[in-house]
Amino acid sequence: MIKLIGQDTVISRSTLYAESFFQRLTGMLTRKFSDSLDGIVFRNCNAVHTFGMRFDIDVIFVDRTNRITEVYPDVKPWRTRSSGTSKAVTIELPSGSIAKFGIKCGDFVEFS
Repeated sequence: MIKLIGQDTVISRSTLYAESFFQRLTGMLTRKFSDSLDGIVFRNCNAVHTFGMRFDIDVIFVDRTNRITEVYPDVKPWRTRSSGTSKAVTIELPSGSIAKFGIKCGDFVEFS
């Protein structure tokens, strides 16, 4: 689960934490967002790609203090996004989540 601190808003209830090599390699390539998967987290990851994907995603980069440093709404397939934050945590959410929850740089998140 991922929550915005201060607003007590849950932005992902069914979160996959991509820990294994295969999970990190494939990310959302072999999955679709649904009620049973509404977010994916990559630790120590400061770049993502949407090569081979068939849908848009929202991408959020978080620093070591769990502060959101960058937000990229509606990232189209065949694109890359990277963060200037080393050892960033990357969150991928369904397209439209950034706008829906009012997620912005400077917000803090809590992972559980």
